[in-house]
Amino acid sequence: MRNQHVCALVGMVVLAAAPLHGQVPLGRWEKVAILLPGTQIVVELKSGERMEGAYKSLGPDAIVIAEAGEQERTVAKSMVQSIRTAAKVRDRLRNGALIGTLIGAAAGVIGMVAFANAKTNGPVYWGDEDGPGYLIGAALVGGGIGAAMGAVVDASIKGRELLYQADR
Repeated sequence: MRNQHVCALVGMVVLAAAPLHGQVPLGRWEKVAILLPGTQIVVELKSGERMEGAYKSLGPDAIVIAEAGEQERTVAKSMVQSIRTAAKVRDRLRNGALIGTLIGAAAGVIGMVAFANAKTNGPVYWGDEDGPGYLIGAALVGGGIGAAMGAVVDASIKGRELLYQADR
């Protein structure tokens, strides 16, 4: 019974890694502020309208973009739902694989400790002759599985980079 709980916990940790990816804090302009003028962006308004153009400047309460024909348009922050880059961003798989490795290694070590505690009569002493080898092996196996899963999850996330998301 205890092993089933441990396996379920490890499974939940591994599966929970799928939706983990960096998100923009709601209502914050910081990622927009670091854009270079002329960067192509897509601004989606709360009304559903969508504008594409070149980023010009940013104020505390408004963004200025140049639409087709170099016509500048100032849009109030209160009207903006989201701002994304116009070009699709090519994401490297390295960050997903690294996050997956860390989560997988931790899950492997936790799983090994739980398994060893469930199968022995007393406390497990990890400092003796075989203990570190088991823990390293569990971390390597878990890390390898996590790296593969992290790379797969990262490869499935494609699209334009989200720079701003309004508070709901």
